[in-house]
Amino acid sequence: MFQADFSDADAVRKMSQEILERFGSPTQIVHLPALRLNYERLTRFNLERFHKDMAIQVEAAVILLQLFAPRMTKTPGSRMVFVSSSVTHGMPPKFMSMYTLVKYAQLGLMRAAAAEYAATHLTVNAVSPGMIETQFLAEIAEHIVEMSAAANPKGRNAHPEDVLGAIEFLLSPGAGYITGADIPIAAGSVS
Repeated sequence: MFQADFSDADAVRKMSQEILERFGSPTQIVHLPALRLNYERLTRFNLERFHKDMAIQVEAAVILLQLFAPRMTKTPGSRMVFVSSSVTHGMPPKFMSMYTLVKYAQLGLMRAAAAEYAATHLTVNAVSPGMIETQFLAEIAEHIVEMSAAANPKGRNAHPEDVLGAIEFLLSPGAGYITGADIPIAAGSVS
């Protein structure tokens, strides 16, 4: 197992180089690191936290793409899947401006990479789940998590296994002709 502080570009480069030296280039990458979700008004937008989350979710992915994508483009079945968010579909929830902005930047990177590598073996896609019941929600008040569940057509928030099938599909040979796609996984609450 490799670990790196994804808010530190040098740490991401070092980890990536270690992977490359030890195992060669990966053929599949699922990019899902992020800071824990929190709610805050736009007037309290925390620029330090924003820069850290951009480094984790976007800049780290750029570093991974710069190192691995040239090799992945030559290997059949190469895939990269971003775990984005349903906030990029329709009107985002209130008090999530920082998170929404970072996820749109991540989605822009996914689409730019998909366009650049479309003629190669590398496909680049995203899944955009609604709220998922994980430790990622630890900083959100319980009543907000409950309100999200109540507002969902299924009457609950997503669980990790609700998202895994779509990720597995996008990593599979069956998704070889799909690139630049963003699949919402929100029980029909967004399209």
